[in-house]
Amino acid sequence: MRHPIQRVAFSTLCCLLLSTTAVAAKKPPPRPLEWYVKTTVELSHPQTGVLIQDSRSGIFGQLAVSEPGWDPHDIPAFGATQSAKAAVVFMHGEDWEDRAGEYLSDYRKAGTAIDAWEFTVHSALGPDEVTLRWDGLFKVTSTVVDDLVSFTEEQLINHDQLKNLHLVDLATGQVINVFTPAKGKKRAQWFSSYRFTMGGTTRRDFRWVLGSVEAYHLVPFAQPAVALSTAQSGKNSKLSSLQIQQLEAAQQGQSDDKFDTPPAVRN
Repeated sequence: MRHPIQRVAFSTLCCLLLSTTAVAAKKPPPRPLEWYVKTTVELSHPQTGVLIQDSRSGIFGQLAVSEPGWDPHDIPAFGATQSAKAAVVFMHGEDWEDRAGEYLSDYRKAGTAIDAWEFTVHSALGPDEVTLRWDGLFKVTSTVVDDLVSFTEEQLINHDQLKNLHLVDLATGQVINVFTPAKGKKRAQWFSSYRFTMGGTTRRDFRWVLGSVEAYHLVPFAQPAVALSTAQSGKNSKLSSLQIQQLEAAQQGQSDDKFDTPPAVRN
């Protein structure tokens, strides 16, 4: 039989262990990675040979405050891009109801390990060769103060998240891995561009895939007719800070850098 003092000590130890376990259980899980990748397009003018670059659009990624469907961080093109010299847009149809249309960015919920983003390259010039480029991954840190969310970003050329990212050319079925692991005598390799031939057409469809590429990822998507119109981003909702920046840039013809970052709080 234990001595009374031993019983008290044992009981105290059990309480301490239970308290430690409870504290450990209450420890919040690590925050999911917030990030985006910027896809840009460049081509040479068929007649003049002048290099044309469009770095405003093709932004996709994951934010803690975003949703699988439309949310205020999905930025509309503020106009159809079929007549553009070069443009990258995400197309959304009837599933987005009155907000269907062309978008410059498409954010999803952070922490999702498997996802896909469909996008279209437009060029009314009917060019021959076109190059898509992406410069690594931008890690995003969000901070909430007084119910307002602000963002900071850090560009990381070779982030582990990129190892799970694949570009699918829906016209050819080719899969371009952003990262190819070492095999035999071949070294691991990172890729940051993809060159393809438009063959005189004005549209080419692609899909960014996060996770393993499955057979259904190779199936071309139909461009919804409703997506040919301008997305009605502001209908029945207040414009986000980033949408305001986008609208101002589109109206004033300002520099492309208005399009390339997640939203920041405006004073």
